Amino acid sequence: MSVNKNMKVLLINPGHEGAAEVKHVVPHRFHRDIPPVSILTLGSYLRQRQIEVILIDTHIDGNYRETIKRIIQTEDICLVGLTTLVGKFIRNAIEITEHIKSIRPQLPVAWGGALTSTLPAACLKEGRADYIILFNGEEPVRQLVEALAEGRSVDSVPNLGYLKDGELFRTAVPQDQTIYDGVLAWDLLGANINVKQIPYLAYIFSSRGCPYGCRFCYHQMTSAKGQRKCLFRTADQVLAELDFLNKNYGISVFTFGDDNFFSNKRRAVEILKGMRERGYYIEQAIGTFSDFNDEVIAGLKGICQTVISSIETASPRLLKVINKPISLEKIPAIITQLNQAGINSIHNFMFGLPEETDDERKAAVDLMVELKAINPYVRGMAYFFTPLPGTPMFDDVEKQYGAFPATLAFWADCEIVGLEGSYIFRPWLDMPEQQFITDFIELFKNIFQSINQPLTPEQEAQISGSPRLQKIFSGVQGINHPKDRTQKYLLDSVLKKQGVRLD
Repeated sequence: MSVNKNMKVLLINPGHEGAAEVKHVVPHRFHRDIPPVSILTLGSYLRQRQIEVILIDTHIDGNYRETIKRIIQTEDICLVGLTTLVGKFIRNAIEITEHIKSIRPQLPVAWGGALTSTLPAACLKEGRADYIILFNGEEPVRQLVEALAEGRSVDSVPNLGYLKDGELFRTAVPQDQTIYDGVLAWDLLGANINVKQIPYLAYIFSSRGCPYGCRFCYHQMTSAKGQRKCLFRTADQVLAELDFLNKNYGISVFTFGDDNFFSNKRRAVEILKGMRERGYYIEQAIGTFSDFNDEVIAGLKGICQTVISSIETASPRLLKVINKPISLEKIPAIITQLNQAGINSIHNFMFGLPEETDDERKAAVDLMVELKAINPYVRGMAYFFTPLPGTPMFDDVEKQYGAFPATLAFWADCEIVGLEGSYIFRPWLDMPEQQFITDFIELFKNIFQSINQPLTPEQEAQISGSPRLQKIFSGVQGINHPKDRTQKYLLDSVLKKQGVRLD
C-alpha cells in the first residue's frame, strides 16, 4: 500500500489549568502567553516531511471542545497527539482523550512529554492513550503516522509504547535521536503570532535540555540517562529564526525559554552580538549565576530587560543536597553588574525541602533584602518543593517514606504551590507545617515583588502573630523600594516607539 499523501495530524496542548477554571496568569501588562512550543516544534518537523498539521492550544481557545469536534469530524485526521506533564495537564489530557473517543472511537491518540517516560503504563491504561511517545518525539511520530496511513504494524516505530495483551510494550530506542532544529513553522499558530505578541509571545528555544544535574529538575524525569543530552542550536540557526519572525511579523523583541540560555557562553555571546547588530531585544532570558561572566553581561547590556536566575535555596547545605551549581557568595556582585548594565532580575526559590529549617528560610529572606538594596526592581518568586516522579530527589523520598502511587489519578493533583490537595506529596511535613510554609511562601512572594511597597497592616499582623515568622522576616521593614512605580515592559516600550498601538 502506498503512503497516503493526505496524512493529517491534530496536535493539542491540553494546558495546565483545570478546564475553564482559571486563566493562565502571565507577568505582562497585556495577556501574553507562552506558545505551545513542544507541539509547534513537532508540527514543524512533520510538515517538513509532507505531513499536514493542525494545532489547538486550550490556553487560548475557550471553545476548544467544539473546535476539536469540528476538526475530527470534518478533517481526515489519522492521529491526535497531546503533550503531557505532571499536574493538571494529566486531568485535561484525560478529558480531551475521552472527548475524542466519544466522537471518533477508532481515532488513535498519542501522548508525549516527560510524563510518558515516567509513568508509561498509567498513561495507556488510565489515560486511554493508544500510544505513548518516549523521549524526543519528532521521528517516532513521523514513523507512526506513516505506519498508520499504510495500515502496517507499528512495532518498528522507535520510542513507542502501547498495550499488548493488556501490558506495556516498548519498541526499540535508537542511540541517536533525530530532532527538529530549523526555523519553526510559526504560521501554524495563525493570527496568534503577530507584532503585538498578543496572545502569544515570540518565545524562542535555542537549546533543548540542560547541562546541569539538579536532582529535583523535570529534566531528570526519565529512567534513560542517555536521553538527557543538552542539545544546542548554533548561533546562525537561532538568528535565522529571529530574522524569520522579524521579516514575516515585524517582531524585534524576543523571550528565550531555554532552561539555561547562557550555559554555552561563547554561543550566547554570538547570538547577543547578532541581535545587537540587527536591532533586536530580549524581554527575558533564563540563566544560572555561574554563567554570567563579564562578556555575557556586556553582551546583554542595552538589549535585555530581565534575566531569570533560580537560586532555589540560600542554604549551602541544601544546595549540595539538590546539586545546584551556584556560589551564594558571588550573587550580590553579579546582581551589581547586572544592575549597572541596566538589567533587572527575577530569582526563584524552593521552600519545604526535607529537613529545611527556619534559619535556612531566613537566609533566603536576608539574601533578597540584600539584593533589593542593590537593585530595588529585583523580584523573588517562591514555590513549594514537590518531588517529581523519576527524579533523584523523588527516589530519596520514596526510600525514606515509602512508594508513591504510580497512577494518573494521584499525580493529577500534584502542584508546586501549597494547595490542600497537594499535601500528600510531601510526607516529611505534617499538615500544620505545610500550612505554615504555604503562608510563608505567600508572604515571601508578596514582599519581594519587583514593584514592592511597605508591608501592609495585614502583613504586619500576620508576621507579628507568629514568633517563627517574626524571626524569619526580621529586617524586611527597611527593605528597599523602587522610586519609579512603573512596571518595566520592554516589549511595550519598543512597540510604542514603533507606533504600534496597544489598546
